[in-house]
Formats: sequence, C-alpha cells, structure tokens
Amino acid sequence: MYKEACKIFQEVDEVFKDGRPDLNKIFEFDEYRIYCPMDSTGVKRCQHDVAGIDALYSYLFKKLHELPLEKQEYENDDNQYIEYMLIWLSYRLLQTPSYSSSTLIDFYNN
Repeated sequence: MYKEACKIFQEVDEVFKDGRPDLNKIFEFDEYRIYCPMDSTGVKRCQHDVAGIDALYSYLFKKLHELPLEKQEYENDDNQYIEYMLIWLSYRLLQTPSYSSSTLIDFYNN
C-alpha cells in the first residue's frame, strides 16, 4: 500500500482513545467536524461514537481519493482502498458498544 495511504489510516486511528473515537478531537479539527451532523443549535458536532466513526470514515474516504492519481490507478486498480476502508469501518463499528448490529448494512440503512 502507498505510504501516504497508510499515514491517512494511522491519522484517523490516532483519534481513538481506549477503542472509542475521541469526540473532542473530532470537534476541534474542522476537517473531521464537517462530517458531523448538525446539533439543535446549528453547530456540527458528533455527539456519539457512531457519528464520530461516520465522520472519520467520510474524512478517510475524501483523503484517500485525494492521493495522486497515478498512485490510485497503480495501487487501487481493484478498488483495494474501498475494501480497506470497509474493513476499517467494520472493525471500528463492531468494537463500539453503542453499535448494536453485527453487520454493516444497518450502518448504511440508518
């Protein structure tokens, strides 16, 4: 895997503390927070773990697709980055006590 892609995964993994997303870190970093839902006061804020994971997943998607096109075409020929992202998402959701499903389909449907 391209070294810069590994760094992106490492960056989002560092936002987790004791297996849970650090919602304060997400709120403090605009590039994560833009993917949080808006609260009742109109401020984008992830208020629970699943929302935090969703924001980080969206950031991960964006950053991986900003990598140089020649690297994406060479290494991502069979959409491995998408597979890696889904593996990451599945792992993080299934480690989260507030996520009550055993599949990813509920994440997308809800």
